[in-house]
Amino acid sequence: MKWSAVLLIVLCFVLNNCSKKDQPSSGQDTNIVTYSIQNSPAKVEILPSQHSINIRFPDSVMNADNLIAEFTLSPGCKATIKNIEQLSGVSKNNYSKVFFYTVSVSGNSSDWKVTSTNNDYTTSLGLGNFIQQSASNDCSYSWYMDQMNTGYYSYINCGPTTVTMACKWADSEFSKRPEDARMAYRSEGGDWYPDDITFYLRDNIIPNSTLALPATAEGTTQTLKRQVDLHQVAILLLDMNSVRFTSDAVFSHADRFYTTYPESYAQFGHFIIIKGYKEVDNEVYFEVYDPNSLGVSYGDGSLKGKDRYYRSEDLFEATKKFWQKAFIVAKKGTTVIE
Repeated sequence: MKWSAVLLIVLCFVLNNCSKKDQPSSGQDTNIVTYSIQNSPAKVEILPSQHSINIRFPDSVMNADNLIAEFTLSPGCKATIKNIEQLSGVSKNNYSKVFFYTVSVSGNSSDWKVTSTNNDYTTSLGLGNFIQQSASNDCSYSWYMDQMNTGYYSYINCGPTTVTMACKWADSEFSKRPEDARMAYRSEGGDWYPDDITFYLRDNIIPNSTLALPATAEGTTQTLKRQVDLHQVAILLLDMNSVRFTSDAVFSHADRFYTTYPESYAQFGHFIIIKGYKEVDNEVYFEVYDPNSLGVSYGDGSLKGKDRYYRSEDLFEATKKFWQKAFIVAKKGTTVIE
């Protein structure tokens, strides 16, 4: 082979190699390198391996809409949200909701998930990210009771168990058990009725009244919130079929965690206690004690009916279908305020 031919082959190889080096690699980085929220002390965690960004806003931030991010990307990249290009220090977004950046360069792209919150617990509870309002009438002492093992009629003892919890909440020295309530009324079995709740509260000198609930979802929500704000608790009798079932019964503290049976009156007519509320992502959840744990607990051993969260619109539908009233209970020695 002539030297000129060899030289030509080598030259072509070198030129071809150089040409490839000049082209962007299909594996070129499409990362968000730095990220912060303009004029905010929010803490930002960038997780490159998961292509995600977690933002913790201060508790005082109730509205995270129309905020501007300052960011840098991998060289040559651009970022878009729903095909709209994002400019650092310019583009506004609503951080109250999860959204995704698409970071791309030369045909290569990756999606980055942005999740924000203003607290450290509502997301893990299954409630959402941004808490706007919260109130609770919990006590320093234990007063939750599971209707399981409350005697022969345990599976229908929601009424006796709920009223006993209300009595314990109202009077820290109250020592009776749900079994005592069952023996006091309908000792031979059967579901409790509203009058049984009234009679038992009266018998034990617990301040109470019966309050009609409004005919609208908003009216019912505001009425129950007001009772919590007045440092009182409410007992509801409702159709649990109208309280949605959670798709994450293993971890979530929101929505119903047990099955119901519409054909059985005893299964869906159910008493619970309203003791607080949280407004998260503009949705109101009522904090309840549901006695129907039946021994079912989370991994940490806490019973699933304790500190449960049911949506306000579900409770409205559930009471409207069953008993559109509420028992209001105040602390012993005080007077109920309606």
